Amino acid sequence: MQSRFSILLSLLLSIVGYAEAQQRIFKTYTVQDGLVANPVRRIFQDSKGFIWIATWEGLSKYDGHKFSNFTMANGLSFNLLNDIYETKDGKLYVAENNGITDIIRNDVVIQRAPFQTTINRFFTLANKQVIVGTDADGLHEFRNNALIKIHQSVPQLSHHYFTQWNDTLLVSGLEDSMRIFNGKYELIAERKTDFFLYCLYADSKKRVWAGTSKGLMLLSPLLHQGKITFLPPPPPFNITILNN
Repeated sequence: MQSRFSILLSLLLSIVGYAEAQQRIFKTYTVQDGLVANPVRRIFQDSKGFIWIATWEGLSKYDGHKFSNFTMANGLSFNLLNDIYETKDGKLYVAENNGITDIIRNDVVIQRAPFQTTINRFFTLANKQVIVGTDADGLHEFRNNALIKIHQSVPQLSHHYFTQWNDTLLVSGLEDSMRIFNGKYELIAERKTDFFLYCLYADSKKRVWAGTSKGLMLLSPLLHQGKITFLPPPPPFNITILNN
């Protein structure tokens, strides 16, 4: 079952790549197929293999055949969603853009989490610590179903996107800026950008990629006096479709 839904997830994400000796076929899902809304903010696969799609207008669960939708009409506190995280006991924490986090269990919205901050993103570090990026309330640790403020050099920053670099550095991004923190959450590098940042990703070769409004970019592994710089993507990534 898990592999079956992993295949479906790859279809939904529509990752651009080179197919070796075969053609990839993609299926597009829209509201006409039962999806709650077309603009998607986050895709999450739970421990049972089900796919959850967070959108601007609600949450959809896909079981491989059909969509089940959650909106304010059937329990959600707000329709614009930021992120989803699953705990070991199977509870889904659904972070919403109005500052409320709902908890879903067995396909039912059971309660609101007692958080007093707007969660933008959950991120699991290599050491299994779960950190939370907030809106103007810095970094928190998510532990035992609670948020614990992390001691950090700049405690009131907003954080939207994360990736971990060489297991020691944390790369954080907003729409118009990037920051790098060391293991003590001290800010060691920062850059304002002239493009919009949409995602961050560290690959198996320890390279950090940025998906931006000006195409795919690669972070330079060298930090010059606290400045973040970018390199052109190496072949075969330096192609027209990835530069837009």
